[in-house]
Amino acid sequence: MAAAAVRSVGSNLAKNLREVRLHLCQTSAASQGVRDFIEKHYVTLKKANPEFPILIRECSGVQPKLWARYGKLDI
Repeated sequence: MAAAAVRSVGSNLAKNLREVRLHLCQTSAASQGVRDFIEKHYVTLKKANPEFPILIRECSGVQPKLWARYGKLDI
């Protein structure tokens, strides 16, 4: 399911978002899914969006979180 989502995002990632930031623990079981996602999909996302900032921050003992920063909305 995640692989299909990654493929569908493709080069459209930067159209609505300005930045994606992931916080995770290097060793905790709670962050295992995030580590697996990064290992499997980071390269694909980065190749499709080479200029788009995908920030990965590791810190011991933190709960995994994802932040998405959006640009200004032009109305």
